[in-house]
Amino acid sequence: MFIARFQILGITIPIGVGVYHDDGFVASIQNHIQKLAKTYPNIRNISSEGVGGMCIEGEGILRTHLHVFYKDTEDEGYNIRRRAHEETHALDFFGRLDVLERRILSEQNVKINFPELRDAGIDNSIDGEVRAEIGAIYSLKKRGISLDNLKGCPEYFAIARAYYEERKDGISNFSKN
Repeated sequence: MFIARFQILGITIPIGVGVYHDDGFVASIQNHIQKLAKTYPNIRNISSEGVGGMCIEGEGILRTHLHVFYKDTEDEGYNIRRRAHEETHALDFFGRLDVLERRILSEQNVKINFPELRDAGIDNSIDGEVRAEIGAIYSLKKRGISLDNLKGCPEYFAIARAYYEERKDGISNFSKN
């Protein structure tokens, strides 16, 4: 059995037969994708245009390898957000968002319900991104970093933030509108 350690989220979980790799900061997202594609034939033609980080699944001979990596912006808030975002994608891939739900509840008294969020009518094309931003918001708040001054946050960050803020008040009838 393998273990995944999500440094920014502060979570460690058993992951069965998969392997988790945090490749850290890379000089170029596209060059790192090309490097991984040499090891994993299933990684092809992935565009990294405008992307600050990635979570990529590579099929090995005996097991799946999940790689997360990101570009260093030299902005602490943005880097924490990006790293936590990619770690949350990985946690989701391993089917363990429940661990993050419990952590957020115990540390920040916010009752996140990821299945409820999936059913809230959010466009499927950004559903996973909204979930990943929940992990980012948790990690930023945990470090006392203000959400108000972050640069470069996508639209789905605002959706995740609205959900997070409503849940801290115990409201469960979230709608993206």
